[in-house]
Amino acid sequence: MRTSISPTIIRGGFDIFYTNAANSFNNIGQGIAQGPQWQVFLDYPKSFYPDKCAPFTGNCVVFPLSDTTVDKSTLTQPPVPADRLPLAAHRDPSLGADGIQLYYPASHDPMQTMWSLDIERELPWNMMVDVGYVGNHGTHLAGDTFRHFNYVHTVDKIKYKTSLNAQVPIDDYFSGATASKLKEVYGSDTLTRNLLIREYPFFNDLFTQTMYNGATVYHGLNVKVQKRYSNGLNFIAAYTFSKKINDAATAQLAAMLLDPVHNSRPGLVGGRIGAGTGPQTLGGLYQDPDNERADRTIAVDDITHLFNMAASYDLPMGKGRPFLNTGGIVDAVLGGWRFTGNFTAQSGVPLYVSGPCNGLTCRPNLIGDPSLSKSRSRVQQEADWINTAAFEPVFGSDKNFWANPDTSDDRWWRFGTAGAYLPGLRAPGFWNLDSSLVKEFHLTEQRYFQFRWEMFNALNHQNLGLPNTNYCLPPGPNGETDAVRQAGCAFGRITNVQTDPRSMQFALKFYW
Repeated sequence: MRTSISPTIIRGGFDIFYTNAANSFNNIGQGIAQGPQWQVFLDYPKSFYPDKCAPFTGNCVVFPLSDTTVDKSTLTQPPVPADRLPLAAHRDPSLGADGIQLYYPASHDPMQTMWSLDIERELPWNMMVDVGYVGNHGTHLAGDTFRHFNYVHTVDKIKYKTSLNAQVPIDDYFSGATASKLKEVYGSDTLTRNLLIREYPFFNDLFTQTMYNGATVYHGLNVKVQKRYSNGLNFIAAYTFSKKINDAATAQLAAMLLDPVHNSRPGLVGGRIGAGTGPQTLGGLYQDPDNERADRTIAVDDITHLFNMAASYDLPMGKGRPFLNTGGIVDAVLGGWRFTGNFTAQSGVPLYVSGPCNGLTCRPNLIGDPSLSKSRSRVQQEADWINTAAFEPVFGSDKNFWANPDTSDDRWWRFGTAGAYLPGLRAPGFWNLDSSLVKEFHLTEQRYFQFRWEMFNALNHQNLGLPNTNYCLPPGPNGETDAVRQAGCAFGRITNVQTDPRSMQFALKFYW
């Protein structure tokens, strides 16, 4: 929609986008080994020490570096089936040790709903201003990556606590043909409880590469001021005030990219998410896999304030300009220079705090304001960016419990109160100025040399990087350490930067 009432323009739009142009929709048989839409992993049936520990308990040495006590001629490899399918497809006794990757079909193509409204107004002096709102709602987006289906549910973890790993008779949970087959597969009448109470006890692991359970909401206010070229000056300045909320399952595209420029950066680059930053980009940040919606939160790449200005100015000296309007050597040296600049400033992204862990989560309790005053000196900011007193371990503040955690205590089976990402705790902001000086030396109208002097991070500003977000406390007054008080604790400390020091480059080009 566009309605023109000179010199004002009103624009609005609404659209819904669907797509199945996603790698995980279309790479069945391509992104994994050829097969019936799944692939086998961890293909070993038992320990190298079959007589010294029970199979499939997780307590056996699987691949020793060296061993002279076991006759290796007695160790057998399971045969490869003639049809080359994974052993699990044949209900082989190695079935219980296999991990199977499958492609979970999406119930709906990823969908984005977008809407916008802009009001643009022409101003004197070849200028214009644009104020607009844009909204976005995405559903069925790429969510959990490597989502596991065969796990112990939260209610069972809380119910059984430390007895989850107890060896119990298979007949306590299954009977008839199912019990008989489990005994055949695992070669034992007993199994660990945490295997028997899973939904798929015949499989060690079942997982998919991508779940389409992500959702996101974005709202943004955009303001733009622009000046067309006149009197040697043109510029464009844009400001965005926005908020983005994700389900904790929503993955980031950066998690799927290889970025050789930014991979070496520590975490976030320029306040934005960089590739290869680990679980922060892979979704699945919820505490309770049975209640993902409880951790719907501010997005990992939410940037509240973003400002950018790009300008170009012809310096008023030289032939045809207000000052030194002469030819000859004066114009050749001082005339015809153009200055350009690009300035960017933005607020920091929200942070994720973890540790120390209990039986359910690594999310601590939030008991205060996690952000320290930004009025402190730069040295103080680097040493303590996060208010340590705003957190406590998920199992509480009892120091006796810290020293001797009791895994059968209810405190060991609680969820933390801190959100997945904390809107009140942000990484340091970012600002930078790049600039250049350019002059053309004309031989003819169409043939000329261009000299460029370019500076990146022209003001040599050091943008602080991410603080350490692994919650801990320093050792006690007598040097005592425990589950919370740890030697070398660096929680809240900043030891990296986001930007390189100032750099320059000079270039001479010939145009014809």
